[in-house]
Amino acid sequence: MPAGTKILSAFSSLILLCFFVKAQNSVIEKKLPDKFKALEKYNKPLEFKFDSVTVYAICTGFISTDKKFPEPVFVWLVKTPVGNYLIDAGLAPNITDPDYFKGISHSFFNKQFDFFIYKSNNLIFQLHSLGVDSNIKSIFLTHGHFDHIGYLPELPLTKVILSETEKNQIKTLGQTAGYEKGTDKLIDFKRTEAINIEKDEIKPLNRCISLIKTGNHTKGHMMVLISTAKEKILFTGDINLKKLPKEDVLYKFLNSEFKVDSLKLFFNHDQDL
Repeated sequence: MPAGTKILSAFSSLILLCFFVKAQNSVIEKKLPDKFKALEKYNKPLEFKFDSVTVYAICTGFISTDKKFPEPVFVWLVKTPVGNYLIDAGLAPNITDPDYFKGISHSFFNKQFDFFIYKSNNLIFQLHSLGVDSNIKSIFLTHGHFDHIGYLPELPLTKVILSETEKNQIKTLGQTAGYEKGTDKLIDFKRTEAINIEKDEIKPLNRCISLIKTGNHTKGHMMVLISTAKEKILFTGDINLKKLPKEDVLYKFLNSEFKVDSLKLFFNHDQDL
């Protein structure tokens, strides 16, 4: 490895370490109620192997909507032959801070959601434990809601890929479209690559990765498809295909292209894991 590359890699690792220390210090732990303690098993990464690809489910905390069952909120670390990627960026480490949300987001999100978080949910720490520091090629955002962008400020050197429609929605509509106040600053659009994808289009990025814009959940919501010689792995964001009616337009499209039952499906959070 050239000396310059070594220095850059060391510098990147140092930055990540600094962010990890900062994030650890900013965590206000709020642990799950006793009746949900069984969910703590998700506080350690889960590993799934598919041919040449390994997927790690990394829980960044738990979210309860309208005081219902708490759901683990995952970031997916995907190790492929063409590099390491993250699918989404989870809950922010300081999400339990009462003043985390600003503007009209504050009253809306604090009323609708409850959050549970442990220091062990720290994404940077968990990536480090899996041997991944500065060697993340990019982060794919399925969409820009607050529970998918939380760790982006802690990964400032990593390129972020999202759909062009999603970027435009965040920049032009912001809070009125359900995005957290300041989402554009948290994502930092200077380091993004916005991909122009038509609804229900499958857009290959390389021999392993394709993007699919759904138009469901948010107008720019997209799924990430990882293909190996033997498997197709689909990261569906906040769309649980198992709950979609088979007559749904999106379900029918994906079923015609891949046969949904043959796909390995991963979604970010849901009661029915």
